[in-house]
Amino acid sequence: MWGTMDSLADLLDDRSFQAAVAYSGIGFVVITVVASVRVWGRRPPLGGFVLVAATLAALGGLGPAKSVGNLPPELFIGLGVLAATGIALEWFRPPLVVTMAALLPGAWIVGLALDGVGPDWSRPLLVTFTAIGGALVADTDRYQERRGFGPALLAITIVGVYGTVPDTEHARVLLGAALPLLFLGIPTPVAKLGVGGSATSVALIMWIATVDGVGRPAAIVGSAGAFAILLAEPLGRRAFSRLRQKVRRKNHTLARHLVVVTDVTLLHAVLALYASRVAGFSDTTAAAVWLLVPMLAVAFVAAGTFPPPPRPRKARPRRGHGIVLDR
Repeated sequence: MWGTMDSLADLLDDRSFQAAVAYSGIGFVVITVVASVRVWGRRPPLGGFVLVAATLAALGGLGPAKSVGNLPPELFIGLGVLAATGIALEWFRPPLVVTMAALLPGAWIVGLALDGVGPDWSRPLLVTFTAIGGALVADTDRYQERRGFGPALLAITIVGVYGTVPDTEHARVLLGAALPLLFLGIPTPVAKLGVGGSATSVALIMWIATVDGVGRPAAIVGSAGAFAILLAEPLGRRAFSRLRQKVRRKNHTLARHLVVVTDVTLLHAVLALYASRVAGFSDTTAAAVWLLVPMLAVAFVAAGTFPPPPRPRKARPRRGHGIVLDR
């Protein structure tokens, strides 16, 4: 217990952690203002960009933060390519597979930032997971934006990453930047991650998980598993769509029996905890992968039971107004 308290005290006293919280908090205020004046819609797709920008600023030693060393230029270039690609995809909204393919070039550049770092399979994992996972996270974020799942669940994922990597030099900065992100989705959705924000966030999280997880490679696998519901929601939603339609035909209201926002958040937290503290602490990477299989199966089935997000209410026409077609 005392060790946990000392670790928490060290975290709170870390200058880079404090700076990351401050930078992300400033971004939260900016996003709130942008959302209130509807500059980029009711829920602007800026949450992921704020997370990445705050983390990079603190890691680079901006202001009171303590620099962790020179960051690879490939990391910035790759994140920039992913951001630009995501902004374009935000307007066109192509199919999921097309989004994955479009994110591959930026993911490949970010993978170059792992030159000589991590096991041999860490770079292919980073590239493929950024492309596939980034597209899945963006799809979850877009479909569930009225519930704020994207920012809230991603913040919980980052807590799981921090709890599994043996070296937390980079992860603690990421954690500090993620704390204000939680309030973008809870209690009222203020913003979404966006396609570019989702892709850049996934890439940066997995890069940090790889760099800080070198001492225990299973932690890299556990960090990937901590995305849980964010990865499973689009797959479960598509796989169980017919079943959900049959339930509706029988006049059963899904919302009466299925999870609400708090339940989904709690489920994601439990799955992220399992991935980080059980799979992430395995002796071998193979064991970590096998431990993630039942967890992903649970996430997939659970995601298929989520009720559809609420639809925007249509304003009722006032009496005496409107067009009269015939009297």
